[in-house]
Amino acid sequence: MNDIIRINKKDLKLLLEQKRNSIVTFSFKNILADIFTLLSLVIALSQMEPGTQWFYVLFAAVIVCFGLMVCSVSFSVKNKYSSQQLYTDITGIGLNEHMFNLLIVQNREKKVLTIWDQRWGMWLFPYKKAISAEEGSEADLVETKAVRDYFSDLTLAGRAQTECVLKYREYTSKYSVSDKVHKVYYHRFFQINSDALPETEEFEISGNRFRWWNIGDLEVDPKTRVNNAEIVATVKNRIL
Repeated sequence: MNDIIRINKKDLKLLLEQKRNSIVTFSFKNILADIFTLLSLVIALSQMEPGTQWFYVLFAAVIVCFGLMVCSVSFSVKNKYSSQQLYTDITGIGLNEHMFNLLIVQNREKKVLTIWDQRWGMWLFPYKKAISAEEGSEADLVETKAVRDYFSDLTLAGRAQTECVLKYREYTSKYSVSDKVHKVYYHRFFQINSDALPETEEFEISGNRFRWWNIGDLEVDPKTRVNNAEIVATVKNRIL
């Protein structure tokens, strides 16, 4: 299990600012000092007006009880936001980490394979949500097998015809306008070698639309430049 979370500093600062008023800040030492000051004032006033001692004592007692009651209620309200809740909120920022395995496939003309993504309305490298962000030979073998199986099911290519190699991994951070948070992405880049795919520029398999792209054309594609430029740059500089 991976016990490390990655948190954007801006998101952490924003969370602490939002929760500042929910964190207990009472000092009972200061409260007691204020009570003794009030009692001293009452004693001084009672000495100035003989015969009114009990009135001032009663008045002081009422003020002290009311003050303690207000502090108690405020303390209980603030204390509802516990350290466990703060911990949960902080680790929740770390849950903005999104893990994906990207499949990089080239044909004989060195064009790269993309798949039409209906949600984004654009061409993307085929991808699969990763099982975990753990590193090491065992974890890499698990992810590699999952990617090979996914590619075979996606393209109907035989597993024996598919060579799958983990080539690169990286963390990137991007601001999500819709969710108003910085999201951390962990990407593994797998290079896939297979001769089972059609060479035509566009084709369809099991209802999925595929297209071969020159990497240079992807770099200048308007939708790609806005939403996926970092990934294309990594593929160009690290994989191809």
